[in-house]
Amino acid sequence: MKRICILSLLMIVVLSFSAVPVSASNITSNNEIPDEVLQVAERGVSMYKNIVKSDLSKWGLATEEEVDQAAYYEGFEVVFLKGEITSVPSNISLLDLQRDVKYPEWTIVIGINGEPKTYLTVAKLDGVNFEVAEIGGNAEYFAHAREAFRNFAGDSVKPVLLSFAMEKFLMTTKDGQEYIIPVPNNEESDAKVVSGNGVISSTQLIAAIQKNYQEYQELLEKYPDPKTMPMGGVSFNVWDANPDDMKVDNGTTSLIIISIISVIAAAIISIMLISLRNKKVMQQ
Repeated sequence: MKRICILSLLMIVVLSFSAVPVSASNITSNNEIPDEVLQVAERGVSMYKNIVKSDLSKWGLATEEEVDQAAYYEGFEVVFLKGEITSVPSNISLLDLQRDVKYPEWTIVIGINGEPKTYLTVAKLDGVNFEVAEIGGNAEYFAHAREAFRNFAGDSVKPVLLSFAMEKFLMTTKDGQEYIIPVPNNEESDAKVVSGNGVISSTQLIAAIQKNYQEYQELLEKYPDPKTMPMGGVSFNVWDANPDDMKVDNGTTSLIIISIISVIAAAIISIMLISLRNKKVMQQ
């Protein structure tokens, strides 16, 4: 099962709520990656080669010749999801939950011999120029998610890369519905994706995140000090959540309450008007 680092989840949720809102960045066109980002990515690939050659075994590679085959594989502008996802109706569009960011961030996949190997993050760390922000992470499972996406959506469709609490998801829209393929981070979730049963709806993803968050809140009540929590925290299984089980206000309750208040207010006003009219009649 996919697992989220609970402390990281809490920190990201808090930051998502407290971030100063700015205009949301537009998701770059499927086939368009800014030249500046590509140039930085190429420098990042060179940096990766130098780092790996200094300790081949640590990076799981055998020869320097193999490292020399490293190249840009694919790039995505990252769509970060807001912390509000823990409390919204599960049928809301994920793109409506895009967290506002001042500067876009890109995830570049580095491949060796045509197979995804690791990730490269390109961002504006100084708020001015794009630069390599991070190199690392196992992107080998990404290949399986990407292949599953091609099988589901077709070769010509490029996914939107969503990110929440250190997890990555590939998303597309089909027949008016948003579909997600989680990028695995362990053998169990990878087996689910490889089997062809890894596609879920956006509704199910939201329900899974909310279920995980509720379970964490219950755990936090039991262990107020996060340091005393049991190892492993709360399991996050995106294929296990049932949207119908989530007790999240979908707007209906609020609408009913507003309607009731409106009726009561109208009744009070009517009574006051009648009383005022009767008073005037009596004075006459």
